[in-house]
Amino acid sequence: VEGSADVEGLNYCLGVSPDGSVVVHGFQVLSVFEWDGSDYRLLWDRLYWTSTVALALVAGDNDQIFAVTREDDDVFTTVTKFSKAAGSEPVWTYETPHGNNVYQDDPSWAILSDDAQLLAVSTWGTENNAFPEVFVLWQGDPTAPFFTIDTMGSALAVDITPDGHYLAALGKNVHSNVTGNGCDVYAAEILWGE
Repeated sequence: VEGSADVEGLNYCLGVSPDGSVVVHGFQVLSVFEWDGSDYRLLWDRLYWTSTVALALVAGDNDQIFAVTREDDDVFTTVTKFSKAAGSEPVWTYETPHGNNVYQDDPSWAILSDDAQLLAVSTWGTENNAFPEVFVLWQGDPTAPFFTIDTMGSALAVDITPDGHYLAALGKNVHSNVTGNGCDVYAAEILWGE
């Protein structure tokens, strides 16, 4: 991939559209590439000064791009929607409530429904349990979660069915910064669009 940064020792996230024509990667720079028939060419970059892009997703329409970032020493998470065609200015941003400890609210997983109307995100949460560890954003109103699950500890993964009606999450019984055994599986039916 031409135009991408080459920094050793950093963990980059990678998002690929279902047909493979759009690739997004990030750490402190979110870079969007598009296949031109012979190579992936850089369309645009967005620099993050105080945060890192932990997760990136590209919707099936090859235009909607979602970046999930860990902010301010991991005390809160943001989700930002971009349009590939519009460039690096956000379409909207959702910010979780802030925790009070360092390295607490680390996003762990994110997934879109097939129509990209619902975005499910799991996080480590905060030791003081400032907000639910699993949340679902609806594009009709991304200012607040449409659905949440408040887990006992840290949520490590989340999955949503293609139609967005069922969700499953996996997490530790305790916060990820705390030693402990056991895990929990959460399953939920999301009633929306009916």
